[in-house]
Amino acid sequence: MRWFLVAGAVGLTIAVALAIWNVHGVVTPTVLLVLWPTSIVGMANTGPFKPTIFELLIIGFMYGGNFVLYGLLGSAAKYLIAGRFKAARQGLDVRR
Repeated sequence: MRWFLVAGAVGLTIAVALAIWNVHGVVTPTVLLVLWPTSIVGMANTGPFKPTIFELLIIGFMYGGNFVLYGLLGSAAKYLIAGRFKAARQGLDVRR
């Protein structure tokens, strides 16, 4: 659970940083979609921000989606790393 939360927080931080840099035009769309894939939903809305329920749901999906994606990657990394160490402690061959 800790790996999920830490990796999710990193993903959320990356999303916020990319959103700030994107306002200034520093980030290309390719880099944006690689590091923040759920931002494609926000790219569909090119108009000014209007605080409606629909806009808030889009923002929640964009940032929450990145939290979940990075959290799942962190959880997968944890289980891969833990499995290697567990096998090494038991004397099993971990090379494949």
